[in-house]
Amino acid sequence: MKLSRQEAEQHLAKLQGWTFEGDAIRKQYTFADFVAAVALGAVAIEKHVTLDRSEGGVDAAFSLEPEELAKLVSEVRQAWSSLGRPDYRQSPSEVPNMKFRRSIYAIEDIEAGDIFDSRNLRVIRPGYGLAPRELPKVLGRRATRALKRGTALTSDSIEDWESDP
Repeated sequence: MKLSRQEAEQHLAKLQGWTFEGDAIRKQYTFADFVAAVALGAVAIEKHVTLDRSEGGVDAAFSLEPEELAKLVSEVRQAWSSLGRPDYRQSPSEVPNMKFRRSIYAIEDIEAGDIFDSRNLRVIRPGYGLAPRELPKVLGRRATRALKRGTALTSDSIEDWESDP
């Protein structure tokens, strides 16, 4: 069954909130659309605001009034906070499993002042030193003290080290 353009427009408008203006397609976004966008990584939302929609104006039909804006902000903030933040700190329950993890180790003797590079460091087990995710930040920095081959790298052995939380 082939639908006319008008029937297709009405069907889409009903199902998706889409409208047609000439050849342009518009969608009236819902709060759920904005919340989903934040969950997918959006960091900014553009929305028109009016103090009173009944006063009219070109943007009035698709603008939010102050109460609606407050609700949108609340829902988007809730979605944003539910995403959480990475926490790389070690929890007490992880301690017994550290031997199975990997960390950065000196694979040759390193003198104080030597530059860390791929020839003198390697990511191996056990996980008693800096996490592998820190390796790119370690490479090119200098050792603050001498390290024997087989020593796990710790933050105090790296010059100008600031770890991410």
